[in-house]
Amino acid sequence: MKKNICIVEDNRDLREAMSLMVQFTENYELVCAYENAEIAIASIPSLAIDAVLMDINLPQESGIECVAKLKMI
Repeated sequence: MKKNICIVEDNRDLREAMSLMVQFTENYELVCAYENAEIAIASIPSLAIDAVLMDINLPQESGIECVAKLKMI
């Protein structure tokens, strides 16, 4: 069974590269990729995600704060 992955990364090139790596890995499925914490917090709770690859240095709200909020939902 494939693991569902989400990526949260503000750097577009890095986000796209990470997305490709996940897509080409046999046991993982890329479900979503977001550019900021606000979109991630609004979207991730409604998805069946197994793991999030989170940038900790996001603009406005850090990845650490984002993870903390996601854990409370």
